Amino acid sequence: MGYIRHKLIDLLVIGRCAIITRGEGFDEMEETGQDREGWFRQLLELPQGIPEEDPFLRLFERLNPGELMKCLQNWLGGMRDADGRQTATE
Repeated sequence: MGYIRHKLIDLLVIGRCAIITRGEGFDEMEETGQDREGWFRQLLELPQGIPEEDPFLRLFERLNPGELMKCLQNWLGGMRDADGRQTATE
């Protein structure tokens, strides 16, 4: 049986939400996705459904934490107005 290919954005969003809600492992990333599947389906495509823990493990063991943090900070920084206040996105 081959790998199921999940979208990167699906893995990152579910994984990050699990971390924000104090998830401590890849199994809890899967559990977060399952517990909130209806909500995630409003935000994400999830063409292969909720990922199991292995895709989260494979992704996060390959990410450079410092580079990911820079990307997130740049993205969030782009959501500020000229006065530095957080702005809403569409």
